[in-house]
Amino acid sequence: DLRLVNLAASQAGDWNEVLRRSFLNSRRIAYKGKAVIMPMIELINHSADGGNYDTKDGIRVEGTFDGEILVNYNRASDPIARFFNYGFAGPEQCAFSLPIRVPLSQGQSLVIGVGYDKTVVEEKLALPTHDVKDGAVRLAHLKLGQKNGPRVPRTVLRRVLNQFPVEVADEAFDRVRSGNLLALADLLEVSDGVPGAVAAGLRAAIRWQLKAISQSYGVRAPAPPPALRFETETIL
Repeated sequence: DLRLVNLAASQAGDWNEVLRRSFLNSRRIAYKGKAVIMPMIELINHSADGGNYDTKDGIRVEGTFDGEILVNYNRASDPIARFFNYGFAGPEQCAFSLPIRVPLSQGQSLVIGVGYDKTVVEEKLALPTHDVKDGAVRLAHLKLGQKNGPRVPRTVLRRVLNQFPVEVADEAFDRVRSGNLLALADLLEVSDGVPGAVAAGLRAAIRWQLKAISQSYGVRAPAPPPALRFETETIL
């Protein structure tokens, strides 16, 4: 119901084929516009604080490491998405909203999707791709928490909804955040007491998601206006 995973699609067909597809999908990476398999290097474990894959010429990981070599599998992910895509739960740098629709003003609404990697940079701020259609402002995604920039999530929504008064954008952010917290609390309650490793992993992912959502407060201060220059002329 929360569109976290489509079991009908992901587990369709022969079970051996399902397992093969899952195995290969967890070992692929985008390289020069194509999805390729990265043998050997895929053995490196994930860390939210790890560096990125270098895909300029081949696929490599470079750096100095204290103990185990670690890499961030994909920064456009959060604890819930990591659990459903990779099968494990842990801390992540950010939290994205679940798919949700909330009211704005004058009969319009805000619709949040799950296109985590669909962004556009405007004035040095990474915004989700967005458009307006049939009375709805549609965002590919919306971050609710960001460890290295807790003031960014609310700032992003203010920028996207700059045609609305700031209090409308702030209430929309609060509504999205509240809807996510309630949905996650309900999911945690439903899974409580369910035995097995998968249920335990889901509960861990929900708790990490809640912690990631908490990494949001305030807004970025607007850039100061450019200083005025005055030229003087001395008349002799």
